[in-house]
Amino acid sequence: HNTIHLKYLGFGNLLWNVYEIENQITPVSTFDVYYDSTGSSNWQILATVPGTQYAYTDVLFNSHPNSRYRVSSNFSYSCTPTRSISSSLSNVISISGTDIIDAEQEGLIEMFPNPVKDELYLFTSGYPIERMMIFAVDGKLLFESNHIMSNTFDVSDFAPGIYISN
Repeated sequence: HNTIHLKYLGFGNLLWNVYEIENQITPVSTFDVYYDSTGSSNWQILATVPGTQYAYTDVLFNSHPNSRYRVSSNFSYSCTPTRSISSSLSNVISISGTDIIDAEQEGLIEMFPNPVKDELYLFTSGYPIERMMIFAVDGKLLFESNHIMSNTFDVSDFAPGIYISN
């Protein structure tokens, strides 16, 4: 089972990765988006979204500025695991900023998932992405964009391998 990596993009926008088991996209019937408005681990369901949706916007995020969020998958398949697993939980994030990025991480850039299959997500700690380049290990430029309109990049045409980004 891979990890559900939840990311807060600001202004109530949450994004998480596709759920996979053994590099296969796993049928998830729904995702539950939880929030804890007091930081006391009193998790409440904020929304339930289809298993094909990997983002949610909390339009009331201003009314609970210290909230923490997490996502839970609800599987729609059966298997015989060594442990009983009916869902998988994401990491916990905070919209106040105290749990996400501290002063030492001011220039942080994150790319996930790793390994990537179809879509690569790129995030920075508050500054826009102006240019994105992806190279093969032999130095050949495979992708370049100077007009970044989204933090999502389609890499489905890339052959399996190791790549370098700049």
